[in-house]
Amino acid sequence: VNGTQTDCPLPKKTGEKTGAETVLVKGMMCENCEKHVQEALKKVDGITDAKADHTTGKVKITFTKTPDEAAMKKAIEAADYEYKGVAENTDAAQEADTEKPKKENTMTKTVRVDGMMCGMCEKHVKKALENLDGITRAEVSHERGTAVIEETKDVAEAAIEKAVTDAGYQFVSME
Repeated sequence: VNGTQTDCPLPKKTGEKTGAETVLVKGMMCENCEKHVQEALKKVDGITDAKADHTTGKVKITFTKTPDEAAMKKAIEAADYEYKGVAENTDAAQEADTEKPKKENTMTKTVRVDGMMCGMCEKHVKKALENLDGITRAEVSHERGTAVIEETKDVAEAAIEKAVTDAGYQFVSME
């Protein structure tokens, strides 16, 4: 009654707990990539800290309440990286990648691209090409200045050139 009563603890916020998880992220190439992913994840409701390691593709997050997985995925993808799941789901994520059926009617072409300087440049070109209808995959290398694409149908060279230039790079040729 005099204000020093110890029987009445401070009210706890219900439904909140602290915890940690490891999130798998594809596409981190350097310390700057780590910072981008960390900043993106720290904006997700409940996440208090994020420590990324580009060499392993893992981000250790701590939280006051379990973060929404869809929100984490959205934040990572908005930063131009690929969300691969929570570490406990590693096997399921790898199985999903390996179980994709191979298309029988795929064609492979090599696109020569100038202006790529790093792994993030590769990501931009890859994303632009894979957004084209008919291209199922693009393996991009800034060192070689190429993008090897797999098509399920013939995509017009003009459409590929436009995608590359719209991404900010120079289309050189296609083989």
